[in-house]
Amino acid sequence: MLRSCDVNDLKLSTTESDKITLRDFSTLELPVLIEGFNLKTSYEVGYQISVTINNGLDKKIIDQGILNFNAGNNKVEKIFSIELKDEFLNSDNLKIEIDPKNYVKEFKENNNLLSYSVVHEYRKDLSGIIFPNPADEILYMYLNNPVIGKIKVRVFDNIGRLVISSFIDKKFVNDLTSIDVANLSPGVYYLITDSEDKKQNTYPFIKK
Repeated sequence: MLRSCDVNDLKLSTTESDKITLRDFSTLELPVLIEGFNLKTSYEVGYQISVTINNGLDKKIIDQGILNFNAGNNKVEKIFSIELKDEFLNSDNLKIEIDPKNYVKEFKENNNLLSYSVVHEYRKDLSGIIFPNPADEILYMYLNNPVIGKIKVRVFDNIGRLVISSFIDKKFVNDLTSIDVANLSPGVYYLITDSEDKKQNTYPFIKK
């Protein structure tokens, strides 16, 4: 994707398509080239990564920071790393914006924006999963169902002893949370969830 650019302006470009297809829970790496053309002075410019959820009705900022540009011509190669969690799990669109509040009036807004549609391929035929399995210190649990609210989480060892008991507050249809299993002894365990709609699910896993 390329944007036209004027003097004293920035241009964002990327070799990626404008559609992000997420096939697993790996951290998303988005390479972006930011070019400055004949900048009059040096600039310290903010950037913002946002997503829309609920079919575009809500916007959530998931990352932000500062980029520095020198006077003259610049090329900044930036890889934005985005973890697949919280709002991003429920997003339908992602945007990368430079100078999102338009502090530098000369920068053209249409040059300083990259927009991606987001396809969640991993959701197909998947209502819940835990990973990594075997687990070492942290076990992640992904839930994909319409039930929102408190979910009771229990972990039993291979002879039926309760070793972990807690609650998670599920705020989204697609929810990712983590469970600390560092203190468990190596062996086979069973994670059981009980949701407010009285449904129970069991996920076996191995602790290394």
